[in-house]
Amino acid sequence: SAAVVAGSIVEMARTMLLYPLLTLKTRVQSDINTRRKKGKYPPLRLGTRFKYTLRTAEKHWNEGDLYAGLLPALFITVPSTGLYYGVRDVVKRTLMPVFQFPNGNIPVLLLAAF
Repeated sequence: SAAVVAGSIVEMARTMLLYPLLTLKTRVQSDINTRRKKGKYPPLRLGTRFKYTLRTAEKHWNEGDLYAGLLPALFITVPSTGLYYGVRDVVKRTLMPVFQFPNGNIPVLLLAAF
């Protein structure tokens, strides 16, 4: 149905846009944990920690490979999201005529979301 295609397209776009940021976040956290184990973690002051995080993020941004591992992530998330929206649409269309609530169909929409 159209919901499956639309959900899959939106999930693909979302994953492709946010994947570099998630990769960058993971690498920065990994660097902080590695430095913490070596005893080289910066002081707890917020300004120092923020500057360190920015320097580390810039280093990884310049190294590249921010899309490494994107294809397996797409193979997992796109079909599952498409299936979710397809099932949600079928449930919504099935329950909407059966249950008519005086305050609208908000309970049906909530039920279809789960």
